[in-house]
Parts: sequence; C-alpha cells; structure tokens
Amino acid sequence: MRKAKFSKRITILVRKIDKKNLILLSILLFLVLCLGFIEGCTSANEESGMLRILTKPGINPEYLGLSEKIIIDFYGDEDDRTRSLNTLKTRCEDLSLSDAHSCYNLAVLLYNQKNFEESFSSIQKAVSISSKDPLYLSMLRTMALQLGKPEVLEEKEETKVLGLLTRLEMVCGTDEAKTREIMIPLLKEGLINSTLLNFGGLSECITPQVKADIEKHGSPSKVNYKEIYYQEKTKSEPFSSIWDVGYFIKKKNLDDEETIQSTLTQNWKNVRKYAKAKDIEKAKMYLKLFLGEVRNHSSQKNDKKKLVALERAAYLLIEQDDYFSQSRILLQEF
Repeated sequence: MRKAKFSKRITILVRKIDKKNLILLSILLFLVLCLGFIEGCTSANEESGMLRILTKPGINPEYLGLSEKIIIDFYGDEDDRTRSLNTLKTRCEDLSLSDAHSCYNLAVLLYNQKNFEESFSSIQKAVSISSKDPLYLSMLRTMALQLGKPEVLEEKEETKVLGLLTRLEMVCGTDEAKTREIMIPLLKEGLINSTLLNFGGLSECITPQVKADIEKHGSPSKVNYKEIYYQEKTKSEPFSSIWDVGYFIKKKNLDDEETIQSTLTQNWKNVRKYAKAKDIEKAKMYLKLFLGEVRNHSSQKNDKKKLVALERAAYLLIEQDDYFSQSRILLQEF
C-alpha cells in the first residue's frame, strides 16, 4: 500500500516536471529504485553484494538514501531495527568497503541502545579507517570516558594525547598526585596551556594549591580565543564583504574603533569626525571619497545592492540624526 501511494506521488510529479528538473528527477527515480531493492533483500550476503555496487561512502544520493532508510528503520518496529543494525554491521565489517561512517552510525545507534561495549568497538573501527576525522575521534573519546578505558586510546600514537586528556578528566578532583603527573608533561610539551587551569572544566576540579604548583610548568595561551570568536562572528554579518563590522560585533562606537581595514568604513568615520568638529570642508572631502567608492565599487551583484543600501543609510543619517544637526549642508553632495 505504501509503495502504491508513493508511486502515485511520483506520477503526479512527472506530469508537472519541466526540462530543467530532468536531472533531479533522474536522481530521484534512481534513489527510489535503490531503496526499493534494499527493502526487498532478505539475505545478508545478497544485501552486502548489492550495497557494494549501489552505495559508496560520501555525499551522493545513493549513500544518503541508504543512511536515511537505516535511521528510519532503527526507530521503526523491532524487525526494522534489527535489519537497520545488521546493514550497518555488514558494511562496517567489510574491509573492502572502508566505510568508516557506517561504523560511526552503528556506534551512535548502539550507544542509543546503551550497548556501550559494542558501540566502543564500532567507533574504534571507524577511527582505524579514518584516524584524523574529528567527528570519529570525539565519539571515541566520549566512549572511552563513558567506559573508563583511556588506556585503549593511550596504546596508539595517533590517539595517545586524547587518552591522556580522558584520563586527566577521570582523575581530576579525586587524585591530586595523578593529576600533577598527567598535566605537567602536557604543559611542558605545549599540548595544553595554563589558561585551561583558570577557565573551563579543569579549573573547577583543581584546588588552588595544585593549580599554583602546575602553573609553574606552563605558559599563557598564545591563541586569543576572544579574537577568534569575533573573527568568526564577523564572517556571518551580511555587510562584512564591504564594511568593517568589527566595532559593531564588539559593541563599540565607530568613532572609538582604532583598527579599521576598509577604506569605505574609514572614510565614513572621517565624515563623522569632521562633522562633529564642524569642519565642513574636510567632512565634504571625505563624504565625496565615501560616495565615490560606494558608486564605483568593483563588486559582486549582491554587494552592489548592499552598497545602494549603504548610500541610502548615509543620506538618512545626515538628514535625520542629531549627530549631523549642524552639518545638514552635506546633503548637497548626494
């Protein structure tokens, strides 16, 4: 019944489709056929052979379709859940596929069932296939902490530091001697820094005496995380491609911002500066520079719309803002 209803929807879609969507339709139909074939398989060997042909880890319709079906089945009835897990186990254990993500998905679903030992085993396989993937490494550390098995991470060179950090998290606050033993080498090697002793989880489990002792062996962080936050926040601002929005992100006044990268922003700052000083001639000079750059800016189509909005905003500010109450004559430059 479900297949019949779905086929009817596809028929309606075909009637309405235009030539531009032909490729999309082809992918959709191929995906439907693949899923239908998957659903009809009952033998583990047949399923394994079929999946080896139709799916490949990565961003493609067949693999995404398979992943979606597996998740839907897992939250279905008991038979669907069993089939879902068996499909993932088949892919994870097939060395010829090197399908780390199926191992990861299997680990997540087993964790959801509170089957922690098997989940840990599956995520270990994922990391053995793709040892630098941060998603898999994060899951591996989570499971090692859950089961109290940091030694599994410490055994291999590529996960040794993760193992030490996991062990540190386990003993911090309960064993001061072991905490010192783990932290001091990490600080000396620069793998962690003394800033972590004052902020975050470690700061809450270390006594002041231990902190003072350990800080002697470390150095302050060379990474300014606050600045990194501002930089990432700036990228999300729609006007950042044409305007220096740093002062706005930091909730500062433009007049107080000392570091400005954009000449457009700098020219407008100077307009404000000389308008406030009632030096109309200099304010006019910088307004002309500002408007000249706005109107002749070599930019993408989307940025041109922003530039038009920027010019309109400048006009309205000079016309209505009390800041420019003594310099409305600047409107003649528009």
